[in-house]
Amino acid sequence: MFCINSNQKFQFNSYQKFQFAGFLHKKDGAATTNWQRLWFVLKGKSLMFYSVTNDSIDEIDLRKVVTLSRQEGSDRNSTSEFNQYISVVLPGKIVYLRAETKQASDAWFGALQKAAAHKGPALDQQQLTGENVPIIVSECIKFVATHDGLTTEGIYRLSGTSSIISKLVNMFAEDPRGVRLNPEDYTIHDVTGALKKYFRELPDPLMTQKLYKEWIDKAECQDHDTKLQWYHYLLREMPSINYDTLKVLIGHLSSVSAYATENKMYTKNLAAVFGPTLMASSDQSFHNTDKEIKVIADLIDYYTWLFGVSDEEITKERDKEEKYRDGLAKLKEAQQAARRSEMDMDLLVEMFIGSKETGQSINIKLNRSQTADEILNQVVAQQQMPGDNWALVEKISNGELERLFHGYERVLVDIMAWNPQIAAGNYVCIKENPLQPHISLYIKSMHAWNGFLKYCDGVTRKWKRYHFDLSSNVLNYYRDNKSNSNPLGGWKVAELKIYMGVEKKKQPPTEWGISFTVGAEHTIRAICFERQDDLYMWLGGLLKSKTDAQSLVTELNDIVDPSLLTYSQANLPPTPTRDSKHRRSKIPKFPLNWRKSRMPSIDDG
Repeated sequence: MFCINSNQKFQFNSYQKFQFAGFLHKKDGAATTNWQRLWFVLKGKSLMFYSVTNDSIDEIDLRKVVTLSRQEGSDRNSTSEFNQYISVVLPGKIVYLRAETKQASDAWFGALQKAAAHKGPALDQQQLTGENVPIIVSECIKFVATHDGLTTEGIYRLSGTSSIISKLVNMFAEDPRGVRLNPEDYTIHDVTGALKKYFRELPDPLMTQKLYKEWIDKAECQDHDTKLQWYHYLLREMPSINYDTLKVLIGHLSSVSAYATENKMYTKNLAAVFGPTLMASSDQSFHNTDKEIKVIADLIDYYTWLFGVSDEEITKERDKEEKYRDGLAKLKEAQQAARRSEMDMDLLVEMFIGSKETGQSINIKLNRSQTADEILNQVVAQQQMPGDNWALVEKISNGELERLFHGYERVLVDIMAWNPQIAAGNYVCIKENPLQPHISLYIKSMHAWNGFLKYCDGVTRKWKRYHFDLSSNVLNYYRDNKSNSNPLGGWKVAELKIYMGVEKKKQPPTEWGISFTVGAEHTIRAICFERQDDLYMWLGGLLKSKTDAQSLVTELNDIVDPSLLTYSQANLPPTPTRDSKHRRSKIPKFPLNWRKSRMPSIDDG
């Protein structure tokens, strides 16, 4: 390890407990050949360097490193025999560092790699953008702003899928710069749920526990102008990362509230979501919830003044978002044209009338746009099949599992999405609907059920007993009765493909069971029932939920992708009124049993 020379004319007073120190040659950018020999000190995620020429201390923030690599140098002006250098790519610039020996270069590169890669749960331990904001915050906000999230009704109020939200948060925690958000994989509500969950789980709330009492006290200030002056002061008391992150978030929420006539999320609605999420007392009490909401509402309403944002900055940011949206629109249009071209292509698919073993085999030309109803009607007419109780059935896992295609489903799309590991044993057949007489009563009746069932997660073959609840088109499961605990997990029914039967390799505890997959996942989960009547009751409720989802169509009568629908509706407070002079929102008061959003929520996995 290198030691600081006692004869140096400077001292890093606050960097005495450093990890590494020594001389390195530094240059900025690939174009220049001007290398400077400088003294560097590495402490935590800060690489400090001192220039005798400039008599100044500067810093490379390793939390902002995009890539770190080693390259062979080609600088002919170099006087050093060792010409390998370290490339540090930062937002908007590249810094090159060169040690004087291979041993020193190896040691420095290892130390920098370790420091840049280390992440923790605290805000100041996160990987950051060039604007000093955690990457997860920047990426989620950008996704919302550029994928029609600003006009999405119930944005930030409605929840996404808890399992996907947890997965997203974990992905950002593991490799923030490697996460790619796209609308094919994640809904707006999944992404906003991940952002809320991230803020809820910070060890210290974004607006800090240290300043919490000050914020709450100032929220009660009767003089409006004095209150805003205090807010302005408290914002400057926040740590720099907290301040920069809050500024970006509040600016985004201000943009969301500007579209309130479309998204139904007025300032007070957003404040009700984010107040207890960004602020929290040390005892996690509910007594100050209304004041927390007041603070966030004021920050949103007076964003430009409190954060010193000029009209020019706002216009520049909106123009940047608009250009990004235009680019996405053009890309989406090109992708849709490619999909239309694919849908026009026909594929020959083997189907069976009856079972694969004893039925008749027929070949049908399918394209990606054909629905199950269209295919079924075509085959029944061509084969002159009598009766009207025919169903198009998907059989997977060597015929052990089967499900009825819903009439709106595009069959070829599902076939092409089969898990390659089991696709050889899958097929499609047409047979009389085996479920109609058993579940018709349950489909017509109320479809909210709950009770203890045996569940297998599909990863292991273990069966565990959980309390399941089907309501509001969502299936949740709990360790105990749902009134005493938060759900361990759950799924929107619209995202489930539900099969009759359970694979033999799972060794089901009863003979009555169903299996299901979630979205594009290939994992096959299973639930078993004690009685056959229970099987039909739950299956009827689940299928009724999917039917409800399918009935929600656009004004143009396009088929709705059920995975994009949101079902759990919360009651919106009344339309806000604003004071024309100060643009103040009347903040709704919530009962004390209202759940504090830093506590576990439906967004949590």
